[in-house]
Order: sequence, then structure tokens, then C-alpha cells
Amino acid sequence: LMLQVALVIALIGLSGCSFNFEWLSMLRAKRAIANQDQPAALTIFAHLIAEYPDGSQALSAARLGARLAHLDVKNYPLAIQFYRHIILKSLDLEERKSAQRYIAQIYFENLLDYAQAVTEYEKLLNLGHHPQEAFRFRLNLAKAHYRLNNLSQALVEIDTILLAKLSGDETYEAKVLKASVLVHSKQLA
Repeated sequence: LMLQVALVIALIGLSGCSFNFEWLSMLRAKRAIANQDQPAALTIFAHLIAEYPDGSQALSAARLGARLAHLDVKNYPLAIQFYRHIILKSLDLEERKSAQRYIAQIYFENLLDYAQAVTEYEKLLNLGHHPQEAFRFRLNLAKAHYRLNNLSQALVEIDTILLAKLSGDETYEAKVLKASVLVHSKQLA
């Protein structure tokens, strides 16, 4: 048996083939998911990305890991790591935008880190979006400023929203937020 193992290793070495640890890691992670061991799968995905950030499987690991960490396990800091890898390595602009949207959403809705949410929504708005998406992102940006007590900046963002063509519901939502900010700042007369 030892002779057979040595022979196989020698043949692999002589043939110029190399063992693909990335592929093996992906296989182990998928097997862990199939066995309902999400924490193990996330650990494997994170390790694969750390060890082989430019490898052939890293982007796939980031995609699977982001979805698993964000939606199933609710490990938001790890999901953000995976989404950041997608932003850095994906060639697809829409995929990068989507990853940035999830990062902003996680900071705003899940982690309640409004200072970081402001940063992430500003990045997101610079990527260009459909008017309905831009409305929602800017509204969340205004809400984050409001929750940080940056009332003047919240009003600037709301006024920017109100300059755009909005549906009746969007206008109403923006005006309700503006009224809340003004009441909070005691400027509503």
C-alpha cells in the first residue's frame, strides 16, 4: 500500500500536475453545507479566501460564503468580509453593486452602525442606480444621518431626494422623514 501511494505521488510530481487545494477546500465546504454544518463551511470559505485570494475558487467561495453568512447564519461581520471580496474580485459591475448594497444594508439594518452605513451608502450612490433604488439608498442615508444626530446633513439628503421625480408614496415618505428631522431639531413652526 505504501508503495502504491509513493508511486501515485511520484507520477503526479513527474507529470507536472499539482494538487488543487482550492478545489478540495470547496468540496469540503460544500460537504459541510450538505451536512448542515454551516459554521464549518464558513470557516473553510474564509480560509480559502485568505489563503488564495486570487485563486480560481475564491470568488465562488465568497459568493457562497456571503449568502450563507448573511441569510442563514446571520454572521454579519463575516458576510461583510465575503461581500468585500466580491467587490474587489468580481468583473461583473452589477454583482459588485449588489455586494455594496448588501454591505450598506447590513450596517444600517442589522448592525445598526449608522456611521459606517453613511460611508457605505455614499459609496453605493456613487455607483449609479435606477431612480427607485437611488431613492431608497438616499433615504436610508438621510435616516442614518438622522440617527447620528447629523440633522443638517439629513435635511440636505432629504432635500436632494425631493428634487427628483418621485411617486406619491416616495414623496410622502421623504416628507414624513423631513418633518421628523425638523421636529427633532425644533425648527418646525
